[in-house]
Amino acid sequence: MIKVLVTGAGGDVGQGAIRSLLKMNIPVEIFAICISEYSPWLHHPKVKSFIAPLSSSKEYIPFLIKILNKFSIDLLILSVDSEIALISKKKSHIENETNATIFVDDFKSVNICDDKFLTNKFLEENNFPFLKTNLINEISSKELSSIYKFPIIVKNRKGRGSKDIIIAYEYEDFRHLVGNKNFIIQEYINEEHKEYTAGVYIGDNNKFQYCCIFESQRRNGSSIIVKRIINKNIEKQLFKIAQKLNMKYVNIQFFYINSKVITFEFNGRLNGTIFILSKVFNIIELFINERILKKNINIVPNEKVFVAMRYYDEIYADPDKINDLINRSNEISS
Repeated sequence: MIKVLVTGAGGDVGQGAIRSLLKMNIPVEIFAICISEYSPWLHHPKVKSFIAPLSSSKEYIPFLIKILNKFSIDLLILSVDSEIALISKKKSHIENETNATIFVDDFKSVNICDDKFLTNKFLEENNFPFLKTNLINEISSKELSSIYKFPIIVKNRKGRGSKDIIIAYEYEDFRHLVGNKNFIIQEYINEEHKEYTAGVYIGDNNKFQYCCIFESQRRNGSSIIVKRIINKNIEKQLFKIAQKLNMKYVNIQFFYINSKVITFEFNGRLNGTIFILSKVFNIIELFINERILKKNINIVPNEKVFVAMRYYDEIYADPDKINDLINRSNEISS
């Protein structure tokens, strides 16, 4: 029995991870944590759950180590943006203090994914197609007019989803951000070009590779309708990017223009389409087989095209169950 702890059970990534675990052929015992007793998937009948401190608090790492040891957890799955860099930095320490394997890549790669300016520098330095990009505090209005044509995109270097993104049609639209080192200016891609997202999984020593490409419609930064796309040229380019980035799994968001993948964002973690991806390949199952069970992986081809439409479902919990969750969480934290 493999024991797995999933963080952020209230978010779409955490929920997708739990649903992916539930559909595996491997016997698994699922544990989950989140910051609120009202996080829906803390109350799933097949999940053993606890309330966690904020990942930004000094109590978080000790809490993780305590719960990993108390329940002899084999695998820690991270799903919260704000904790990825932190746990990546502390990965060796946590793994040395426990018997758990953490599904997170090294800090250098995670940092490239976490910072849109570093993402762009990575693409440029490795001769991959990229969007023209500058730090907003390092370009004058005169330079801007000579390099860019309006509209342009102004976005937070470390923004999430669709937050802190401005489509600027004139200088006045972002004047209030001039000099702010946390924002970038980026060339605007006309809406006639579709936005794509892809999950790329690279086997140890490049023994195997999986890729699934979606044409996506997004709302508030999350994909709500996705259509699978089969395109070997895109896959080939994505594999090269993922290999150079040196990540086990990466979600790549991109445009496809003139037969070239033009990346605008990396997600260096499991992402919101993880459960939809499991229709093609189950990321967590691959990782468990490869890293925990030490099995050889045989690629199972799947070129079925489908459309996935997101919907909401409810999980119910009675007050006594919520109180039980609070009490057992307090016991862990004490």
